[in-house]
Amino acid sequence: MKLLFDFFPVVFFYITFNYYKEPLGEVQAMIYATAVLMAATVIQVGINWFKNRKVEKMHIIVLILALIFGGATIYFQDKAYLIWKVTIVNWLFAVVFFGSHFIGHSHIVKRMMSKSVDLPEVVWDRLSYMWILFFAALGVINLVVAKTFDFDTWVDFKLFGLLGLTVVFVIIQTIYLSRHVKEVKEITGEDNENSLEKRLSVRPAHLERLKELQNQGRLVIAGPFPAIDSDDPGTAGFTGSMIVAEFNSEEEAKLWADSDPYIEAGVYHSVTVKPFKRVLP
Repeated sequence: MKLLFDFFPVVFFYITFNYYKEPLGEVQAMIYATAVLMAATVIQVGINWFKNRKVEKMHIIVLILALIFGGATIYFQDKAYLIWKVTIVNWLFAVVFFGSHFIGHSHIVKRMMSKSVDLPEVVWDRLSYMWILFFAALGVINLVVAKTFDFDTWVDFKLFGLLGLTVVFVIIQTIYLSRHVKEVKEITGEDNENSLEKRLSVRPAHLERLKELQNQGRLVIAGPFPAIDSDDPGTAGFTGSMIVAEFNSEEEAKLWADSDPYIEAGVYHSVTVKPFKRVLP
């Protein structure tokens, strides 16, 4: 139901355009359909506010764009403007997304999605550049379709072709994300008594595995528990270690933990793997 509600302004636009296309012509039908789209978008936002006492950011953005560019469409009433408007909007999005890399603490894609998913910085940047290229490409494709086909076909492309391309792009992006979305796990190992000598003997191998996680951008924090209140407990040794890192699943985390050199050397007498919710930083 929510999907239908989100797209009902577009549905009314399409119905209005096709209703007036024959008697009034394509351009005038587009003007009428644009006016209906603007009114339907206002109604959509009003219903949202009435039902939930709040409005989604995306609906606000769509409303602003509909009023600005819809108003310009009604004012100019020019076929060339109708076509170029779509390209300009997409190129404008590309410029804004690109500019956000240099303004503020993070770019737009990360700001919008970081509360839902935790990703390495390099993946956030790739996602952002994917969106930038996508918007730039849509602007070019729109002009190619308008130049190659008649106006009626272009209207169908504007309503359904662009939507279809966006859906395909989101699916591809989701597949890409699935390869990088990790679960944060806490691995805690508890030392056997008098295990300091064994710990020190295999510590380089243990650290090497942690460095691999760090180089992959998956390590959150790691360190041992001193047996006494000191950064250098000396012969008192340690009571265990904690590692917080990203893994594809709990099973992968357990397999990784079971292969720790500290287990093979008899340093740990037990290891637990638990989910970890990172709040800060």
